[in-house]
Amino acid sequence: MGMASLISNFLRQFFGELRRIVASHKRAVVSICVISAVGFCAFVIVGYKVAETPWFCGSCHNMAPYIQSWKESKHHTVSCVECHYKPGLLNHLKGKFTDGQLSLVYFITGKGPSSPHAEISDESCIECHSKKDITSSPLDFKGVYFDHKHHLGSLRNGMQLRCTTCHSQIVQGEHLTVTESVCFQCHFYKTAENDPQRLCKTCHTEVKEVLTVNGIKFKHGEYIARGLDCAACHRFVIKGDGHVPPEKCVQCHNQREILETKYTHRSLHQNHVTLHKVECYVCHATFEHRIINETVGNPQTCDKCHPDSMHSPQQDLYLGKGGIGVEGNPFRMFQSHIDCSGCHARGAHEKGTALSSGFDIKIIEAGCIDCHGQGFDQMLMNWKRILAKAQASAEALVLRAEKAVAGATGEKGRKAQALVGEARYNYAFVVMAKGIHNIEYALRLLNVAEKKSVDAMALATGQKLQPVPDLKVGCAEMCHANVNQIKVKLVDAVFPHSVHVADQGLDCLECHTPRWNHGKTVMKNCNQCHHGEKQPACVNCHKSETDLYTGVGGLGVPDTPSFKIEAEVGCKDCHAEVLKGDTSDLAKVKARCVECHDDKMAAKADEWKAQAGVLLKGMAEKIAKARDLVEKADRRGINVDLLDKKVVTAEKNVTLVRQGNPIHNLKYAGLLIKQANLLLDEVIERLNNKLYG
Repeated sequence: MGMASLISNFLRQFFGELRRIVASHKRAVVSICVISAVGFCAFVIVGYKVAETPWFCGSCHNMAPYIQSWKESKHHTVSCVECHYKPGLLNHLKGKFTDGQLSLVYFITGKGPSSPHAEISDESCIECHSKKDITSSPLDFKGVYFDHKHHLGSLRNGMQLRCTTCHSQIVQGEHLTVTESVCFQCHFYKTAENDPQRLCKTCHTEVKEVLTVNGIKFKHGEYIARGLDCAACHRFVIKGDGHVPPEKCVQCHNQREILETKYTHRSLHQNHVTLHKVECYVCHATFEHRIINETVGNPQTCDKCHPDSMHSPQQDLYLGKGGIGVEGNPFRMFQSHIDCSGCHARGAHEKGTALSSGFDIKIIEAGCIDCHGQGFDQMLMNWKRILAKAQASAEALVLRAEKAVAGATGEKGRKAQALVGEARYNYAFVVMAKGIHNIEYALRLLNVAEKKSVDAMALATGQKLQPVPDLKVGCAEMCHANVNQIKVKLVDAVFPHSVHVADQGLDCLECHTPRWNHGKTVMKNCNQCHHGEKQPACVNCHKSETDLYTGVGGLGVPDTPSFKIEAEVGCKDCHAEVLKGDTSDLAKVKARCVECHDDKMAAKADEWKAQAGVLLKGMAEKIAKARDLVEKADRRGINVDLLDKKVVTAEKNVTLVRQGNPIHNLKYAGLLIKQANLLLDEVIERLNNKLYG
């Protein structure tokens, strides 16, 4: 019997016996089939659901960091498959089939892909974030103005962006977040200086009005209002060129035909950015975009041509170090993060600047005016005059001392020679470093040089010489030598310094705070001269009181004049004492109230005063708390520009109420304080959540 017959007989007998068994146990067979079918369906459904859980996705060892970043992200309530599969049942099944193959390989071999790369389609994003929603209004991203509608569609070089072009899929400690390096690649790679994509104001539309730099209050808004170019202070904020090293292609491609083919920029971006999500920094060298304050001389400019040590004396003087006998004192401009280029690179390669073959002090003077306003060129020239005089005086004393100690011997002679050596060093250091780079530090060094020279001569000759007085570094000596010629606006009046300084002989500190508070104006004892029959208009000195009374000057609050204005009540009706050169207080004002009204009006004034006190209660502490939170958040790298503006607005409103005295217009004062409270409460709540929530 042949093999075919044996197999045929076996199958015929097997299926015959199977039919007999099924026929005799029909109900049992049906039950087993139903149970098996139900069990299989249940297994498929449960397996299907389990396979969609983050736990299952994270079961592979190489997925752990991504799962962890997802758990800590804003998308932690959205399952993996909602983003990683395109919308629609067919796309869902296709994704499951692909993942199933990968899971099977991993289960059998124990090995998975070393670099998992799952792409997210725009369709998945738009399921939750519709184009209408994301383009409805601009966003504030770390102080940068951003509008989605400007980034949708074809952009420069015809490049089409996708959601994950900017919202990178893999970021350390984050999951699907905006990566700033992508912004820098698009805005800075091969863009001209005047390209709108590269201009500061294209993105930085909101900036802090007041900055605190090294403890110094810097009124940023003044320079912006003057139209000063950002690059005047922030010159070297872009580092890198974003080039693509040739070896980058080999990291992903090894086919000869791909590596030897020349591709256009458009085709490369179409394939790598639009069709397939590849992070920019995988191919491009990264850009850095930040304020660089580490050095005085910038290596991108000076050090390309000059050795590091060529300008080290100037740099040391600017940093306030390198001298003998004087405590370190960095120049104020350095403390404000202005490096050499702030003065020496004005109009790069313009004739007469440090970046050309010549040098002209007039160029520097013009730069002073550009940054600080009219009159600051005179300050620079005044520094030159003071410095020249101090250098000449120090040089004469050093020369005298060197001659006096030339033949000195013994212990005193050695000490005298050491003193002269230190004096000569300080003098030479200031001359070589150009004392103008830190005028106060330079003058103090020259003063010490003179003192050491006199001490050396006294030791060498045994004679008692006239001691050198301590250096006087005051307002007029340092910066305001021409103060008598200056007229400034004070409140709403023109203030002539000549009358008060030259004629009356008033000291600067009579009206200004000391230099470490940078001469803030404080009006005190003004009424001794200005109250009387020939007094100026009240508003000239009392603008805050006038603004509050007339209901103007607040921010975000409608104008609300006092009801007394309708009754034609003016300043002098309540404060009649000022016409006699006297001061005015509440008791005298109440006496005036009774003259026009009944006795109850005096009690009303006391009631208004009490209400005024309640309005301002706790506002200073709340402002301080908000300001403290803003500074803490700023130090942590949290963008607080918009919140800072809210605090500034609240401060201005509270200041108007405090300086204007709420009793002049309680209704308007109440509106201002209410607005301030709303702004401060918002800032405190939001920053508490960001810092401690």
